[in-house]
Amino acid sequence: MEWQQKIDMCELGQQDDLGPFIAHVRQHLDIFDIQAWDMLLTLVTLTEEAIKKHIDFFAEILPRLEGIDMSCLDLRSRFRLAILIEHINVLSP
Repeated sequence: MEWQQKIDMCELGQQDDLGPFIAHVRQHLDIFDIQAWDMLLTLVTLTEEAIKKHIDFFAEILPRLEGIDMSCLDLRSRFRLAILIEHINVLSP
């Protein structure tokens, strides 16, 4: 993923309306690298309410999240990834 695409993702992920952020992630999902995943994990609010609000999106990317090589992430990102996956599994219909 190009650096500018990552910057755009970060800017979109900090807005109140996550619709453009979600559209950006979907558009670039096939070219996500570990740094892009790390950035996404930092941007996502890990509360049940926040995940539930966009559960369709998170359920859609769940297989990709489960495929991330945890050894490439720092401890904080591993923790955030585990929490996100658990929330998705619990909240998915």
